[in-house]
Amino acid sequence: MTSFDVTSLFTNVPVDFTINLIIDSVFRRSDEFNVLNRRRMKKLLEWVVKTTTFQFNGRFYRQVDGVAMGSPTAPLMADICMNYVIDQVLAVTPPECRPDLLCRCADDLFLLFRNEGSLNRFFTNINSVRRNIVFTKELETNNCSTFLMF
Repeated sequence: MTSFDVTSLFTNVPVDFTINLIIDSVFRRSDEFNVLNRRRMKKLLEWVVKTTTFQFNGRFYRQVDGVAMGSPTAPLMADICMNYVIDQVLAVTPPECRPDLLCRCADDLFLLFRNEGSLNRFFTNINSVRRNIVFTKELETNNCSTFLMF
C-alpha cells in the first residue's frame, strides 16, 4: 500500500502540451466544435490560460509557467494532464507490475501493489512520462497510508 503525490502540480502543468491534448480530443471526430474550428479553439484556450495575472505585495505578475492556482481553468488543465500521465504509465508498464488498485484525487494517488518490485517499476515509469511532473511516494506504515491525510 502506497501513495504518490505530484510535487507542485499546478505550477508544473505543461500548458502547451495540455492545450494540444484538449484540441486533439475535442476535434477527434469533427473539424468544428459549435462554431469554433481547431485554430480558434486553440487560440481561445491559450488566451484564457496564458494571460492569467495575479497581485503579490502590491505588484502585478503574469503566470508564465504552469497554471495559476485559483484560475477557473487550472483544475481542468491539471486533471487532463494527470489523466494523460496515468494513461501513459499504464500503457508502458507490464501487466504484472501495474497496481491492483489505483485511486486518484487530483494529484494524489492511492495504490496497491503485489510486491515492492512492481511498486518501484511503476514509480520509475510514472516519473518518466513528463519531466516536469514529478511524483513522490509514501509507503504504508503499520498498515496505514497517508493518502489525503491533513
